[in-house]
Amino acid sequence: MSIAAFKLDSTYDTVGSGTGWTSMHKELAAPIILDPREEYKISLRTSIPFNVPTVTAAIGNNTMRFDLGTGWRVITIQDGSYDVDAIGEAIHLELFKLGLYTATAGTYDPKGFLYPINLYFNVNTQRTEMRNVPTATHDLAATNGFIIDLSNNGTSTLYKTLGWTLATAVLVGSNYYHGSTDPDLFGTALGAFHISTDLVDNQTSTTSGGSIDHIIYSSVWMTTPGRFQSVPREGETPIYLKLKKSQIFSIDVRVLDSAGHLHTPAGTAGDLKVIMWFLIEKI
Repeated sequence: MSIAAFKLDSTYDTVGSGTGWTSMHKELAAPIILDPREEYKISLRTSIPFNVPTVTAAIGNNTMRFDLGTGWRVITIQDGSYDVDAIGEAIHLELFKLGLYTATAGTYDPKGFLYPINLYFNVNTQRTEMRNVPTATHDLAATNGFIIDLSNNGTSTLYKTLGWTLATAVLVGSNYYHGSTDPDLFGTALGAFHISTDLVDNQTSTTSGGSIDHIIYSSVWMTTPGRFQSVPREGETPIYLKLKKSQIFSIDVRVLDSAGHLHTPAGTAGDLKVIMWFLIEKI
C-alpha cells in the first residue's frame, strides 16, 4: 500500500523551451519526509504519447520519386510521426497539391478522390502494400512508363521504412506490389525509450550514445503514432525501485530515446499534456 504519492504535470512542470513532457522538474509544495530508519521503494504510473519522428529529412527517409510517363517528379513528406497508413495519406496530400487526382470516390481514400499511388498496411500479411488506380485523367498503364522509386534514386531510405529492399525499391508498371519485410518505422535507434529520475539509485543502461543513469522505467514503443502508451504497459507488473532519499523536496524527470538523448517529439506533439504519478511504499 502506498504511503505517499505525488504527480508531475507537464503543463506546469516543464523545463526548457519546446521540450514539453520530455523534461520536467517540480518543487514540492509539501515536502515528503520519510523515516530515515526505514527503506522505501518508488514506482511510476503514466501514459506518454507516441510521437517519435519516423519520417524526417534528418533520418533521410522523407522523399520518393515517380514517373507517369512525362518525367520524374519528387514527393517530399513533411517531417513527423507516421505509421504506414499515415505515410500513404501524406503521399496523397502531395499528389493532391500536384493536381494528380480525380474527384471520384475511391477505395483507398475516404475523402472522395482517386489517386495514382496508394500505400497502406495490410494487417493480415503484416506487409506494406502499394497499388495504383488508373483513371481517365491519369492512366498508369505500363505502356505509359509508370515507375515508382521509393529510394529517390538512391538518396532516400523510405523503401526500408516501408519494408522494401533497395533491390526492389523501383516499382515498374501498372500493378500491385507488397513489401518483402516488416515495415521498419524506427530504424535501429528509435524503438526504445527510458524514463530517468533523480529519486532512484543508479540503474544504468548502456546505449549507442553512452550510459543512461537513474532509470526508473525502460520499454519499447508498442503503440502507433497518435496514441498513448501506458507505463507500465497493460499486463505488465509495476516496477518498484529503491528510493534513494528519505526527504523529497523536488523531483527531476527526463524521457530519453534509446541512444540516451533527450527525446525530441515530432511536430507540435511536445505540447501534449502528460501527467506522471509516483507512488512510494515501504520495503
